[in-house]
Amino acid sequence: MPTPAPSEKIWYLKRIKILSDLDDTTLQAVAAKVAHTQFRRRETIFTAWDPSDRVYLLKSGRVKLYMLSDEGREITLAIMEPGDIFGETALVNPAARQVFAEALDDATVAVMGLADFEALMRGEPGVAFKVTQAIGQQLIRTQRQVESLAFADVSTRLARFLLDQATERGEPQNGSRQLRLSLALTHQEMANLLGTTRETLTSTLNRFVDAGVLRAEGRGTLLVLQPGELRSRAHLDSYGDD
Repeated sequence: MPTPAPSEKIWYLKRIKILSDLDDTTLQAVAAKVAHTQFRRRETIFTAWDPSDRVYLLKSGRVKLYMLSDEGREITLAIMEPGDIFGETALVNPAARQVFAEALDDATVAVMGLADFEALMRGEPGVAFKVTQAIGQQLIRTQRQVESLAFADVSTRLARFLLDQATERGEPQNGSRQLRLSLALTHQEMANLLGTTRETLTSTLNRFVDAGVLRAEGRGTLLVLQPGELRSRAHLDSYGDD
């Protein structure tokens, strides 16, 4: 991949959530400290045994963070979107990483050394605050995921996941309440995220379709026909609804 021009680097960095309020002069200094790296779909970005000496800023594509059980079963923790930061746990735990990061699509990542990133946070309190917010939001998502895995059945977990995704990235259809949702995830990836098997996930999705809650539209794309019914199936009264 060709090295981006300085102006292009700044354009990308402005779209990273934690850097969005910085002026161009500061962004130029940040741009000089980052390496822009492209990862192919399914390529590993880091492993659970790598040193925690870098922070990653996702410019394009999506990245999956996951763990492996002792039996080798994959447990998906989060899916990062463009503009997100990941690997930031290096700030609080400089030991070896405990999770894997894998590109779900062809992805472009700005990589910054831990020492440089810490210096940026010291010099820019606004960045430090946004990093704290990002860590807190990820903690809340993890708590909800643990709660769902412990207390909710697969149908409820799936409804909560789809509702969260539809709220964040669903596309309204022609002024109706229907939402198009491009997940671009395989059934196995969704099953790993929801702590179930691929067979159970597929069966549960089919029940949602048969009930008229969803309609499948091509690979990885769903149309949410009844957002209200999806919300009802998510049992949000016990899920920290806000």
